[in-house]
Amino acid sequence: MKNIFVYGTLKSGFPNYSEQRLGRFYSANCTTVLPYSLVVADQYYVPVLLLDGDKPKLEHINGELYQVNQDTLAWLDALEGIGKEKGYQRVEIEVLAESEVILAEAYMKYRQDIDVIHNELSTHYELDARYIPPASRTLLSSIKNSKKR
Repeated sequence: MKNIFVYGTLKSGFPNYSEQRLGRFYSANCTTVLPYSLVVADQYYVPVLLLDGDKPKLEHINGELYQVNQDTLAWLDALEGIGKEKGYQRVEIEVLAESEVILAEAYMKYRQDIDVIHNELSTHYELDARYIPPASRTLLSSIKNSKKR
């Protein structure tokens, strides 16, 4: 089992959350030990935790912690574009959950892998109305490609 820290659309009640997929819930109330930059970025308005955020926008980020199995980890890696150009990277971080520091992994990106930043957030992500879920992205790409012809 692997501890995964989620801070965006994978949180409970958000579009990419799946109780069947995410496995065992550990804590709804956790925070990164180190501060990071959290932004809404790219053409789909996705939340991104930056590996190389700028001061003074660094904050301790709130999220949820899950324990996931290898199948779920593979699903998450595919969802987050692990191994793809400009995809997320799964990085080990420390989170404070229920007064205990726990090692977990989080999906993060370097600033250079982001085309545009729309918003800089503080400590947590609330669903951005402009967010485009993965299932809608293929349709959006098809429409854009048909207009180019």
